[in-house]
Amino acid sequence: MPAGLGHLHPVVAALKEDESCLVMPSALRRRSLLLLQGLAAEAVRQGFAVRKARSSYSKREGGVDIAIEGLAYTVSARQEFLESTNPEPLRSSRC
Repeated sequence: MPAGLGHLHPVVAALKEDESCLVMPSALRRRSLLLLQGLAAEAVRQGFAVRKARSSYSKREGGVDIAIEGLAYTVSARQEFLESTNPEPLRSSRC
């Protein structure tokens, strides 16, 4: 896993810039982006394509598609348990 969020893959950089995705506490968001960046970097190193995920996500999710031999595999990160007292789930818009 990378130590920092520099030199991001374009798909991960787009997720980082889109504040409507991966809506979660900043430490969890950073960890999710680092994880997705590590996966994207290794996929590229192995010769695979990394694309914007075609799946629609809730605001608490984000991910990438990794294409291997013509098949796309979606890898996503999401916050499972809310740390908020707000009972309203953040599912109204999609990433």
